[in-house]
Amino acid sequence: MVTKPTYGVDWARGQWLVVGLTRTDEITVDVEPDFEALMETSGGSQVVVDVPIGLLEGRDRDGDEPVRRRCDVAARKYIGPRYRSVFPAPSRLAAHRAADDRPYDEVADVNQEVTGKRITQQAYHISKAIAEVDVYILKTGAADTVLEGHPEVCFRAFKGDVLHHPKASAAGVGERLTALESVLIDPAELLHEALTGLEGTDHQVQVDDVLDALALAATAREPGDGFCFLPETEEPPKDVRGIPMQMVYRPLKN
Repeated sequence: MVTKPTYGVDWARGQWLVVGLTRTDEITVDVEPDFEALMETSGGSQVVVDVPIGLLEGRDRDGDEPVRRRCDVAARKYIGPRYRSVFPAPSRLAAHRAADDRPYDEVADVNQEVTGKRITQQAYHISKAIAEVDVYILKTGAADTVLEGHPEVCFRAFKGDVLHHPKASAAGVGERLTALESVLIDPAELLHEALTGLEGTDHQVQVDDVLDALALAATAREPGDGFCFLPETEEPPKDVRGIPMQMVYRPLKN
């Protein structure tokens, strides 16, 4: 019996890296230039993507403190030593300005006006991806099918403890593969299959990119009512367009 895959999607070197994973640990890997096209390929399956979903558009002008998405704050606390891997999401206006190739200083000024803090270089450089997903969600209303995940949050949940090594290091790859053993039969073999599937192509993705997408795909396999979210609230915070601002992860089973 062929089971329907779920998908983990990572923005890698200017393209969408898509890992599909069935409940029997069959894996597929592909690279797509366009998010809407990859969603058509997914056929309505659950997708977890590593970009912010739900973006800020304003703040209380009487307040001096910068505003943050609560899920970003909660994720940084949850992953502990790896907290720098979660950077504040840009405002909606800043993300779309950056996607239009506006210069960094202009975009940073826009973000300062909206949130009280300048956009980070990391957020600026992935804003094309953020804006593309934002447009898709606003157009289709697919906020249930497309969920935001952060690989480091997913790995920390799989391990049941914080991680200590950078993901691109040999020790970091080993640490993350060990974490995946709690939810996959042979994650090292799956990683090998995915990397082999990309051989002979001009896709410039790295081992840690594939590992991130694999973690997101494994997270997506959890039944929807079994997901856990950051922040841990009964009702998720929403942006002014009504889009939830939350990160999904898969709880460890006792």
